Amino acid sequence: MWSWSDHLDHPDGNIGDIPQLYDLNAVPYESLMLGLFSIFYGPDNQVAQRDGVPKINDLQIGFSRDGFHWDRTSRDAFIPSERTKGSWDRAYIHAAGGVCLVVGDELFFYYGAWSGESPNLKGGSMGQHSRANAMYAGGSTGLAVLRRDGFASLTAGSTGGALTTKAVNFSGNSLFVNCDTSAGQLKVEILDSENNPISPFIQDNCFPISVDSTKQLVSWKETSDMSTLRGKQVKFKMHLVNGEIYSFWVSQSQSGKSNGYVAAGGPEYRGSIDTGE
Repeated sequence: MWSWSDHLDHPDGNIGDIPQLYDLNAVPYESLMLGLFSIFYGPDNQVAQRDGVPKINDLQIGFSRDGFHWDRTSRDAFIPSERTKGSWDRAYIHAAGGVCLVVGDELFFYYGAWSGESPNLKGGSMGQHSRANAMYAGGSTGLAVLRRDGFASLTAGSTGGALTTKAVNFSGNSLFVNCDTSAGQLKVEILDSENNPISPFIQDNCFPISVDSTKQLVSWKETSDMSTLRGKQVKFKMHLVNGEIYSFWVSQSQSGKSNGYVAAGGPEYRGSIDTGE
């Protein structure tokens, strides 16, 4: 028996059971907690055992800023059960501990999946060993790969658009963006708390960014060093045409290190934080 999920999780049309929260795997990533929610759609154990079929679980993604209150903005499956007989990932999708690895410009999500296919196991009577049944047959390990920070993006078309952040207390040296503007451009200006541009970090001085990069330094004609803004309240205004912005951050150096958490780690990291070492 697991906890019910909420009214925003709808039953699977072919099963009809009320969805339940099977488990949650969470890990600190950059400045928040990243979570993979395993949503169980059924059938219940008795039906799965009788019919010799695996249970249906999808992985949904969410985030939290305090570890207690979680936001699942999208209820679509991040890593779904295929639900097709004969598929290696037919059902029973489970996240690996640690959620994901940071590997270069990508995030690696390892997960377990079950096909329910076996030359020997079938449904029906279990005896004393419930796992001697096709509902737990055909286990495999899958790998899903995502662009780093590629969970969502702010997108603008040919007419362009602008985004202004809330005021923040600035500390650092350099501004970096993760964006795909290879078919367009991005310019950034820095505003004070009253929305006045701060020279020399104005839009007209910003070198246009037309790249597909997960770590792109923002520069202006006079400088890319923003240390003069330390201790001030500032806003970032981003002017985007034909492109997508995935994330942005302030680094203490021009290496682009974020000093944020790196989930379960990765080959480039000696610890749990991106220190650039």
